[in-house]
Amino acid sequence: MLKSNGNVDCYGYNYYGQAADYTTGDAVGVAAGGHHTCVLKSNGNVDCYGYNVYGQAADYTTGDAVGVAAGWYDTCVLKSNGNVDCYGYNSSGQVADQFFVMNNGN
Repeated sequence: MLKSNGNVDCYGYNYYGQAADYTTGDAVGVAAGGHHTCVLKSNGNVDCYGYNVYGQAADYTTGDAVGVAAGWYDTCVLKSNGNVDCYGYNSSGQVADQFFVMNNGN
C-alpha cells in the first residue's frame, strides 16, 4: 500500500523479503510481482526487492522511470520518453530483447 508520506506498507507471504515495508519516504508508485516488489521513486529510479533468480528484482537506476509493472518473473518500467524497458525471465517473449514504444492512442 502506497502511503501519502512516500512509504510503502506490504503484507502477506515474505519468504523472499518481497513483503518488506519500504520506509525511505520517496515512493510515488509500487508494483507487486510473483515474489518481488518494486517501488517507483520520486527521482525516477525503481528499487526492487525479493526473489531475483532471473534478474526481475534488479534496481532500475537511469532516473527516467514514470511507471512500473511487475509480473511473476519479470518487471517493466515505463520511461519518460514513452518507451518501456523490461527485464527478467523471457520464456514467452514477455521481456522482449529491445525497447519498444507503447501505443498511446493518438
